[in-house]
Formats: sequence, structure tokens, C-alpha cells
Amino acid sequence: MQSVISVNDNDLETVGGIRSIDRANFDLGLDFEEILNELDCVPSESTCEDSDGESQVFNESTVRHVDYILPSSVPNRFTFSLGQCQPLSTFTTQHLEAKIFPLLFPEGINDLDEKRKYTIHRLLLYFQSRLLNYDNRWSSCPAYLFWALNKYEQEKVQSSINVALRIRQSPQTLRAGSTGVDSVPSVVEKTFNYMGVIRGSHTYWHKFKLHTLAVLRDKGAPTWFITFSAADMSWKDLAYVLLQCTSIDSLKGKSVTDITAEDKRALLLEQPITAARHFDRRFRSFVKHVVMVEEPFGKVKDLFWRVEMQLRGSPHIHSLWWCEGAPNLDTAEGLREAPSFIDRYVTCRLPDENTEAVLYQLVNSRQRHSHTHTCFKAGNKQCRFDFPLPLCESTCIKTHDDPGNPSRMYMLKRTNECQYINAYNETCLLRWKANIDIQLVGSVQGTVNYVCHYMCKEESSMLQFAVQQVLASLPNRATNRQQMNKIANVLLSHREVSAQEVAFRLCGLPLRGSTVSTVFVSTSRLEQRVRLLKSPEFFGEFFYSGFG
Repeated sequence: MQSVISVNDNDLETVGGIRSIDRANFDLGLDFEEILNELDCVPSESTCEDSDGESQVFNESTVRHVDYILPSSVPNRFTFSLGQCQPLSTFTTQHLEAKIFPLLFPEGINDLDEKRKYTIHRLLLYFQSRLLNYDNRWSSCPAYLFWALNKYEQEKVQSSINVALRIRQSPQTLRAGSTGVDSVPSVVEKTFNYMGVIRGSHTYWHKFKLHTLAVLRDKGAPTWFITFSAADMSWKDLAYVLLQCTSIDSLKGKSVTDITAEDKRALLLEQPITAARHFDRRFRSFVKHVVMVEEPFGKVKDLFWRVEMQLRGSPHIHSLWWCEGAPNLDTAEGLREAPSFIDRYVTCRLPDENTEAVLYQLVNSRQRHSHTHTCFKAGNKQCRFDFPLPLCESTCIKTHDDPGNPSRMYMLKRTNECQYINAYNETCLLRWKANIDIQLVGSVQGTVNYVCHYMCKEESSMLQFAVQQVLASLPNRATNRQQMNKIANVLLSHREVSAQEVAFRLCGLPLRGSTVSTVFVSTSRLEQRVRLLKSPEFFGEFFYSGFG
């Protein structure tokens, strides 16, 4: 049974008695020009005769968003047969970018495959030149953002697979004929790290976890675990920037105070690149000018942070902070000093509405907990965040008999009006102007739990099952390259990525940061270490250079 595409009066536009068609209404990746040539369609910029016999030029100022004008012989409703259409290869099809996005490349030129004086050697730089361009047609097109990310990561994975398949263990005898990348068994198990080149992947965060654990072993337990969320619907500075860059006609010229919540959503959907860059710049400026200067929670010695995307698509940051003079909760003396140290920097009080109006508004709007479906996940009958939190006359270290989550080792001084107020630091909240969660860590064991559960989450069981299913479906003689390609395809296709996360990955915005650097040193036995084969291109250049 053949598939057909129907075009009716809803897809046509009549101007001056001439019927026209907008390819954006139904372009499904077909060979659009070939179909319209069969219908004897005329490009919209051609000169046509109107009903009075006078010539009339149809251009962009006359007919907006019209690509072709239909002849009078074409009926009001017609169909195109799709029975013989073949899907286009994403790897071999030339000028695929212009074919997929004709509205971004209306003349079909200057796409990725265009011949240029200077060859594009790095795909990422090409996409960055598009997304960071003053012309925001690319950055405001969600489909283009996700296509660009997929295109770039597919290329990165293929390059990484080529490297991974050249890995050999030291005791293996290497001959000239052993450079075949599929000749060595059990490569997939030893080279799963090839997915580490994809920023945000499980392997990528696994390396980050090893880095974090190495720092913990050297620096000891951090002082604070702090989460900084985004208030992209309330930050006036972000709204101001988005209004300056918008191409939405109804919002041009408006001020921050004039726009509604729906307007803000439209701006965020239109400009995820700008929103992501603003969040990154805001956090780095906050650390530089607030944390390091005003020292709101002590003098910082070291910092460790990572970006994570919330379900609504906005970023937030999990961070570890090492500060001077912090108590060690693994000792009796540290347990005695901890309550006074906590009260110095953390509170959950409700400020006075008259004398502290700004702080009062921020605490009520940003720090007050409201129950959602996430509070009762996994069939929990009580809020998994323990709200309402128990009353306490003074800050104290918890005992085994105290109520609440056992992972929280202390209780803040809390009155009736504060039972739904999350802990905060006053200076940080006034400067950051968004939700903050701050907790004293002080224990290496507690830090390891945070690192494993919050900062470096494991792959979902559904994704692991999908990988197992794909590998089981491969023939017994499948090569290592085929296995690795299948794994990569599953990992790249079974994921949820927001538009702002695309911005972080493609625009080079950091997903993690640290004031401490680490160096990997292999401690494996000599016979278990691996070597990397030189590529055939290297040997060709080597031998030919000897005869120069």
C-alpha cells in the first residue's frame, strides 16, 4: 500500500487570484523540487499575469512565506505518491543540512557541505558559528539544535571507536598484518570508555566521579554540599537580555515589567542558547564576586561543581565546598562544635515582612516547600524530603531516635512558621535570587553518598536493558566495530536532552568545574596495560618521508 501526501486548500494561499504553496506546511524530506517541476509550478519570485492580464511580480514583500505558485491546471486537492521514496543517509547524503532545513537555507547554499576556500576541520566550530551568530535563525530553531547535537556526537563517537579499536594489551605480538581493527577479541568490554567523549554521557560522569573520589582522598571531607537552582521565569536580568535579542514581533520594544509569564516562556523557548549562556555567566560571576569576596559561608579553599538539567529543562548546579575552620564530624570535638558553626552560616527562619521585605519575599517564593508528585515517588505516603520538618528549639546533631531522614545528621532551630522553609544562607539568597539548598557535610562517608547519588547518577535500568537487547540481536560473528556502533546508537537514541543542555554541549559551556586537577596514572601490571596502534596514515607518512 502506497503512502500519499495530500495538499488541500489549507495548504494553499491565494494572492491576486494566483494560488501558491508554502513548502513549510508539508515538507517531509521529499524531493520537493522534482515534485513541483512535475506540476509545472513557478517560483514565487517570477513574473506572473494577474486576472486583468497585467504582469505582477511576486516577491517576499508581496507573498510572505510562499515558495512556489501553482498553475491553474492543478486541482484544489492533489496527492503525491511516496511509495518509491527512500530515506536519505545521514553520513553520505551531500547538502543534507540544507535539504532538512530549507527555511534556514532558502537558497540551498552555504551549508555544511558547501565548498569553501578554507576547509572546515572541526564540526563543532561550524555549529558554534551558526548558533552564536547574530542572525538567530539557527539558535531559535529547536529542530536544528537537536539535529546539530546528534550530527556532532555521531562524528565524535565514530572517531572514538576508531581509536578504541586500535587498543592492544602489552604482551600481544604485533605484526604488520595485525593492524586490522577487528582482529582482537573482547575489545568491547575493555573499551567501553569510548563513549566518554560524549559530554553528559554516563561514561563522561563516571570519569568525573573518579576525579571527585581522588580529590576526597587527598583533601578529606568537604564542608558544604550546595545546590543552586535557576529562576529563569523570575530573573529580571535574564528577561532583559532575552528581550534585547528576540525576533518575536509582539515582544519587541517591551520592557521587563510589561511582559507576562506566557511571554517569558515564549522567550525561553525561542532563545535556549542565550538562557544557557546567561546561567553559566551568572554562576561564575556569583562565585567570583560573592563567594570569594563576601565569604558568605566561610573562606573557601577548594570548589567542585557540576551542571545537571531539571525535568523542566533548566539547569541547576550541585557543588562541594571546602572551607577553613570547618568541624570534622567524624570526631567528638567536631560534633560539639558543629551546631554553632551551622548557625553561623545557615538558617531557616522566616524574615520580618516589614524590616526585611526583600529577604522575606525571596524566602517565601524560593525557599518555601510545596508538595509535588516527586515528593511521593515509589509509593511513599510521606514527603521524601521530610516536610513538614520537625520543630527544634536549637540546632543539634541528630541521634538514632530523632525523626526524619537518617542521612541528614543534624536538625536546624525551627519554629512552627518555618516547618516548610528549606535551609538557606541569607547572603547567597539575596545575591543569587533563586532556590538554594545548603547542607553541612563534614563526613567522608556522607560525601561519598552525595557524589554517587546526586552528582554521578547511574544509567537507567531501561537503558541497560536496551543495550543488552541490541547486543543479543547481533549475529555471533559480528565484528567489534559493529558491536560498538550498536551500543553507541542505543546510548545516543535513548536519552532525554533539553534545548538548554544542547546549548551547554554545543557551545562549549562547562558542565563541570574544579579548583583541583588530577592526573590519571595506570597502576595495572605491565602485562595488563594497553598500547595504541599507530594508524595506517601514520605509517604511510613515515615511510614516504624517508624517501623525501
